[in-house]
Amino acid sequence: MLQYMEWTEDCLSIEEQGHKGDQKGSEKFGKHVYANPYTPCQCPILALAVHLFSCPERTATGKQQQFIDTDNKKRFGRTLQRVIAALDKEETCILGCNPDDFGTHSLRKGSSSYALGQVYGPTTVSVICGWARASVISRYIHFGEGADQLCGTMIAGFNSKRFAVLPPHFPLELSAKMTIKYWNEIVSGYSNYPRGAQAAFPYLLASIVHYEQYLRQVLSTNHTIFKARVFSAHMLLPQLRGATVLAIGESPVTGMKTTGIPPHLAVLRK
Repeated sequence: MLQYMEWTEDCLSIEEQGHKGDQKGSEKFGKHVYANPYTPCQCPILALAVHLFSCPERTATGKQQQFIDTDNKKRFGRTLQRVIAALDKEETCILGCNPDDFGTHSLRKGSSSYALGQVYGPTTVSVICGWARASVISRYIHFGEGADQLCGTMIAGFNSKRFAVLPPHFPLELSAKMTIKYWNEIVSGYSNYPRGAQAAFPYLLASIVHYEQYLRQVLSTNHTIFKARVFSAHMLLPQLRGATVLAIGESPVTGMKTTGIPPHLAVLRK
C-alpha cells in the first residue's frame, strides 16, 4: 500500500485501487487524508506516524505493505471487536448502538453519514464514495479533486473556523537539516520506502513531536514508539521540540496553503 501513498500539499493522498462501485479500479484517484492537530485521538496522520516509526523496517525487495503481516482485514476486525467488547456501560451508552452492530464497515458508513450532515449535501459525498446514481447523473457528475479534499477535511472532524488548519510542520531551516542520512538514522530502511511515502515523513515526524506529551500520557511507557529511533537515537529531537508550527489558511514559515476550502469560507475568514 505504501507505493500508493504520497504527501500532496497539506495532506496525505492515497490512490484508491478500486471499490464496490469500481471493481476494476478504472477510475483510480487519490483520496485525501487530513491531520486533525486539535484532536489527536482521531488524527489519522498521527496514528500513521506512530505505526511507521514503531515498525519502520522495509526491505528493498519486499512488499511495500503498510501493515507487515497477512490477514490484515480480519485482524483489524478482531481488534475492533475486542476494543468494543472492553467498553464499560457508560462508554457503551455513548457509543449509541448495540456493540454487536458495530463492525469495520461502520467506519466507512459513519464517516459518510457525518459528511452528509455538512452543508454540501449528498452530491459531493456520493461521488467520493462511489455510490451508484441515476444514469444521467452518473454520466455528467464525476470526481473532482477539490470535492475529495473537501470531504477529507470534513471527515477529519473540523466544523468550525479551524476547518482550514494546516498539519503540524517545521520551519524551513529545520527541514533543511533532515537529509537522507538523517532519515536513515531514525527510520530503519528509509531508503527502501517509495518516494511518495518518503515525502510524508517530515509531516509524520512533526505530528509525533507536536503531540509527544499526549502520546506519553495515553500510551504505556513500554510502547514501541518510545523505544524506536525517533526517540532513542534522534540527535535533532531537542531542536524540534517546541518548533512545530500550526497555522490556518497559509503557513507563515513555509508558504504551505490549505486545500479543499470552499471560497465562501475563505471570504468569511477575512
